[in-house]
Amino acid sequence: MPILTEEQQGIQHQLYIEGHTFYKSGQYQKAIDSLNKALAMSNQHANSHFIKGLALDCLNKTQEALEEFNTTILQNDTHADGWYYLGLMSYKKAETAEPQDAYNHLQVAVTCIDRAVSLNKNHPAAEMMLEEVKKMQAEKKALMESQSGSMQKENVDDLNRAIAESLKSLEQKKESDAQKDAIFQVQCALAREKTDNIFKKYNGDTSEIQKKIDRMQKKLDAFKAEGYQGDEETKNKIAIKAFTIINLTKELQRLARTTPKSSIEKTSSLKFEKRM
Repeated sequence: MPILTEEQQGIQHQLYIEGHTFYKSGQYQKAIDSLNKALAMSNQHANSHFIKGLALDCLNKTQEALEEFNTTILQNDTHADGWYYLGLMSYKKAETAEPQDAYNHLQVAVTCIDRAVSLNKNHPAAEMMLEEVKKMQAEKKALMESQSGSMQKENVDDLNRAIAESLKSLEQKKESDAQKDAIFQVQCALAREKTDNIFKKYNGDTSEIQKKIDRMQKKLDAFKAEGYQGDEETKNKIAIKAFTIINLTKELQRLARTTPKSSIEKTSSLKFEKRM
């Protein structure tokens, strides 16, 4: 990433102000265009990503907005509004999802909004939304259990155990704090969503899934190598990505071993999202 001169930083700031002004006046596409110009100069500008996410949300582009808010908190993990809106986008996705997918989205929403409240004690909107999300999560859980018995609950418990094991590993490496833990929990929940999508896409074909696992293992090895060569901040980011891949791989292997092919609904339109 190029280091901007003082003059270039001034230009980028003006583009950010321009985008923010367009957003406040309801000119959302113009806001996005200005913010894209600012981010083209340097992608490391959390506030530009945040305002771009707000504009995308106003255009009903929930997934794109979610990605911008995710980038916001990865670049600035104390950005309370970034955490709040990341949770809000996950909540929106849950409103139209099937019970299991909705529950996963709500897991992300709870983690994010709770983090927003912890960062900003005077955030009544976040506190109210947190209660609403927890209420909806309880409803989805009851619906899942009534539809599928204990199987769905076991899947959620597996994910929680995987998160706990991974966080324990991070703590042993002395590369974990509250911020990284919260980010990692979000990444784990997103990883679980990916595993379900991959398995549906390949209709339970374990040979194709194994190819995915092999490619992820190579990516993991590359992340580890990069982490050992980088500075402390780089190592922390690599650790988060690496354990996300580990969790995703474990889930794929478990699904490949335990899920009957006949029980998977073929959904060829689902695509693996390259977030890592």
